[in-house]
Amino acid sequence: MVGHVRDKLISNGVIQRNSGNKTLILNNNNLSSFKQTIDLKALDKYLVKNQATEDPNIGVIDSETYLSASGEYKIYCLGFKTNLDDRTVIYYINEQGLDSCNIVIQLIDELLRPKYQNITFYCHNLGRYDIVFIIKVLTEYNENNLNINKYNLNYTFRDDKILKVTISKTNDKIKRSFSLCDSYSILDSKLSHLAKTFEVDTLKGIFPYKYSF
Repeated sequence: MVGHVRDKLISNGVIQRNSGNKTLILNNNNLSSFKQTIDLKALDKYLVKNQATEDPNIGVIDSETYLSASGEYKIYCLGFKTNLDDRTVIYYINEQGLDSCNIVIQLIDELLRPKYQNITFYCHNLGRYDIVFIIKVLTEYNENNLNINKYNLNYTFRDDKILKVTISKTNDKIKRSFSLCDSYSILDSKLSHLAKTFEVDTLKGIFPYKYSF
């Protein structure tokens, strides 16, 4: 192995000694410095496995609106879906007394049942659209029904946008509540684009609202 050692005189009394992947600097036969080159094997590409699991405590809410003859946008359809129900629960306005206000009240009362107490609901673009109709209906209800339990709304804001609203009501001294969050703050894109991105089976289409009303 001696033949693999190479000495090089750097200056008076200073020798650089190379042996394989080691380099030593000797100053008057005393070790001054030591360096060793190590070849590291390249790491294999790390494959990330999809470990996403379904959250049973998540629900979704959506509304559809139309422009009324008075020039005011109103809800004509309102629904929600959770893993607790096989089908989507949907409320429509009709000629038997269900108007835009009543279907909001019916949906809110349904979600305040104990069945949904652990569910966090998401609504896309809640803070910039849907929440306007919900606040208007619940505020008017509270103002017009002074002698009964009122709906309480607590908001979480980011700048001037509502990210989350918690709606509660007390009946028979029992307080029920649920939270409604804006999914747009998590998935910053239109629903039509998100459906294509995630390659879901049902895509968002275009409905001729004016034709129906």
